[in-house]
Amino acid sequence: MSQSQRYARVEALDRVFASQNSEDWQTANQTAKQFMDKAQVDAAHASKVRGSILAQMMGQAGAEGTVIAKS
Repeated sequence: MSQSQRYARVEALDRVFASQNSEDWQTANQTAKQFMDKAQVDAAHASKVRGSILAQMMGQAGAEGTVIAKS
């Protein structure tokens, strides 16, 4: 799977959870904000970071989610 496919997948996951405004999305959003502030990640990457966090929360990311979140 290419990096752009990974990004598309985690962004789609973020959109699904955001549309439901679920508790998991709210938790991922808070965690993403903290990570992005600490790591000085641009806000343009918020959807990728949240999606990566959601994937990890769901046990679907494995080690790849960590790599995506740090990109």
